[in-house]
Amino acid sequence: MKKICLISSNLLPVPNVKGGAIETIITNILQEQEKQEKIELTVVSIFDEEAYKESQKYSKTRFIYIKKNFLYYIIGTIYNISNKLLKTNFNTYNTIVLNKIKKAKFDYIFAEGGHYESYNKFLKYFKKEQLVLHLHHFATSNSIIDSTFSKVVGVSKYVTDEFLKTSSIEKGYVLKNSIDLKKFDKKISETEYLELRNKYHISNNDFVIIYCGRLIKEKGVLELVKAVKKIKNNQIKLLIVGSINFANGGVSEYTEILEKEISSCHDKVILTGFIDNNELYKYYNIADVMVIPSIWDEAAGLVCVEGMISKKAIITTGTGGIKEYVGDNAVFVKNDNKLVNDIKEKILYLYNNPKILEKQVNKGYKEAFKYNNQIYYRNLVKLIEKMEESK
Repeated sequence: MKKICLISSNLLPVPNVKGGAIETIITNILQEQEKQEKIELTVVSIFDEEAYKESQKYSKTRFIYIKKNFLYYIIGTIYNISNKLLKTNFNTYNTIVLNKIKKAKFDYIFAEGGHYESYNKFLKYFKKEQLVLHLHHFATSNSIIDSTFSKVVGVSKYVTDEFLKTSSIEKGYVLKNSIDLKKFDKKISETEYLELRNKYHISNNDFVIIYCGRLIKEKGVLELVKAVKKIKNNQIKLLIVGSINFANGGVSEYTEILEKEISSCHDKVILTGFIDNNELYKYYNIADVMVIPSIWDEAAGLVCVEGMISKKAIITTGTGGIKEYVGDNAVFVKNDNKLVNDIKEKILYLYNNPKILEKQVNKGYKEAFKYNNQIYYRNLVKLIEKMEESK
C-alpha cells in the first residue's frame, strides 16, 4: 500500500470538530479509511483537545498534531520579523510539521491548504515528485510553487486548468469533492414541515426558493433578491439561509445594500440567520427550488450536490466548477447584465411547469450519488495509482 500524508492548514483541526470545508473532506477520508484501508494514511493537523479525543476512534490512520504553545508563537514572531526584513519565506506551522515528518517515508505528501510557498523547505528531505498541491479553491502559481510541487490536483477541471495556465507544472489531475449524502437525503415529518414553514410565515401553498451560503457580492444574492422582488406572484417566496452579518461579525457596505433591498420586500424574502450545518436538511425539505446565482467562478459545487440529494430542482449560473458537478441536471441562467430577469423567468418557468420541475428533481437526485464518500475515497486511490503510472 502507498504511504500518503495529508497536511491540513493551521486554522482548524482534523477530525472536523470545529467545522471547515477542507477539514470535513479529510474527515470523510478518515471514515472511509476505516472501512476500505487501501492506503497507509497519516494526517497532520493543528492540535485541538476535542479533535484529539475524536481521533482515537480512527485506528487505521496515524495522526500528528501541532500545538500552538509558547514556543510556537516565539518561532512565529522570529519568522515574521525575518520574512519582513530579509524577505524570507518561513511559515511556523509548516516548519514544525517538516521537523515532525522529515524522517518518515511517504510516497506522496498532499498540501491541503495553508502557505504553499513554504513547502519549498520540504525539498531538503523529500523529492519534488513526492509533493502534491491539492487545490480546494481557485489559485494561480508562481516560481516558488512551480519549483516545489510536481503535481496539482484540483476539485474541478476548471480549478486545475486555470492553475496550469499560470504554472510550469506539467501534471494536473481532478479529484471532485464529496459530501455525506446521508446528512441531506432524509425527510422531515409532516408536522415538522408545517411547523418550520409556520415559523417563517410560509403557507402550505407557497412555492419556496432557497439560497444557502455566504451573503457576499460574488455569490449573486442581491441579484436573486431583485429577481424574486420582480415576480408579481406573492406565493413565490425566497428563503435565505445565512447571516446578514457574515463578514467579520459586522455589516459591510454590500450587506447594508442587501438588507435594504430585503426590507422593501420582507413579505417575499425571508432571512433565517445562521443555521447549523446539521440542521440544513430541514430547510431544504421545506423548499421547492434551489438557486445558486454565483457571479464569480466557483471552484466546485457542493451546495448544488446538497440540493440535488435533497430533491430540489437547481437554477444556477453554472460558473467555474459548478457545471462539472451538476452536469445537465440544472436550469442555467446567463451570468450577464440580464441575470436578474433571467433568474426571474427561470423561477416562473419551473413554477408553471411542475412536470419539468419533477423531472429535474429526479435527474439531479440520481446525479448526486456520484459524490458520496465511498466513491471519493476510491477515486483518491485511483488518483494515486495514476500518479504512479506517470512516473
